[in-house]
Amino acid sequence: MRPHPSGASFSNLHLYGRLPYCLSLLSACLSFFVLAGSPAYADETTLIVGYDENYFPVYFYENNRWKGMDVDIVERLVERVNMVSRDVSMSFPRLYNGLLTGRVHIVTNLAKNDIRSEFMDWIGPVRTTSIALITKEKYMHEQFRGYEDLAQFIQATGKKIVYVNGSSFSPSLDAKLVDPSFRKNIFFVSEQSTAIKMLKADRVLGFFYDAFEARAVIASPERAKNTNFKGLTVHNFRVPDSEGGAFIGLSKKLPNQTRQQLLREFVAMKQAGELKKIADKWDAQHRSPCGSSREAP
Repeated sequence: MRPHPSGASFSNLHLYGRLPYCLSLLSACLSFFVLAGSPAYADETTLIVGYDENYFPVYFYENNRWKGMDVDIVERLVERVNMVSRDVSMSFPRLYNGLLTGRVHIVTNLAKNDIRSEFMDWIGPVRTTSIALITKEKYMHEQFRGYEDLAQFIQATGKKIVYVNGSSFSPSLDAKLVDPSFRKNIFFVSEQSTAIKMLKADRVLGFFYDAFEARAVIASPERAKNTNFKGLTVHNFRVPDSEGGAFIGLSKKLPNQTRQQLLREFVAMKQAGELKKIADKWDAQHRSPCGSSREAP
C-alpha cells in the first residue's frame, strides 16, 4: 500500500526495494532504463505491469516468474480484454514515476487517495486490509492506542519506527509524516529489506506493513525464513484510518477506452465469481468481502 504524497521527494526516495527475490539490482535498473527509453506501449495490444519486492501472497517472484493473488487477477483481466501483458521489475519509486509518465500501465496493491487519483484510475478494491505494526515478541505487551502512545514510547526508549520512503498507509499518517515533531520519531529507509534487518537487529521498534500479507508470510515457516520475517510478529496496533481496500492502479496515460474495458471486465469477473475463486486460492476470501458479486464502490 504505497506511496505517500508528502515527505520525501523522488530525488531522495532511491529504491523502495521489495526485492527479496532473486533479481539483482542491476537487472531491475536495466529493466527501468529499457522501459524508460521505450514508447508507452510496446504495441497496441500490450500492457506493461510493474512489480517490485515480494509481498506474498499478493505478488512474489518464484521460479523466474511473478505469482500471487494480484498477478492472477491482472492476468485474467488482460486476457478478458484480448491483450497481453509484459511484466517489469523495478523499485517502487520508479514504478510510481512510470505510472505518472505512462511507461508503466498497471501497478497492484495500492491504497487509493486523491493525489494518486489525479493520474490513476482504480480497479477494485480486490480485498480489504489494514496496516499493522510489525515488531518483535518482546514488544507485544506494549499498548499503543494511537500516534501519541507510539511517540512517547519512542522518546522514552530511542526505538524509532522505521519507514520505507514512498509508502502511504492512511491520510492521518501522511499528515503526521509532514509534522516535524512526529518525523523525528521516524527512521526513513529506501527498502523494505532494510526495515526488516533493522528490526531483527533490535535497532527499532518496528515498521508498518499490511496485516494480511504479514500474517500469510509468518504463517509459512519456509516463506518467513526466506523473507527474513521469521521471529517477527503482528502487533495489535493498527495505523488509524488504514482499514480499506487494496486497489489496482491504471495509468491515465492509457487510452480511456482501454481503462474502461479493464474496469468493466473487473466487474464482470466479480459477477461471474472469478474474483472469489482467485481469493479462495490465496486464502483471502474469508478476510475480505471484495470478492463478492456486488459492484465495488
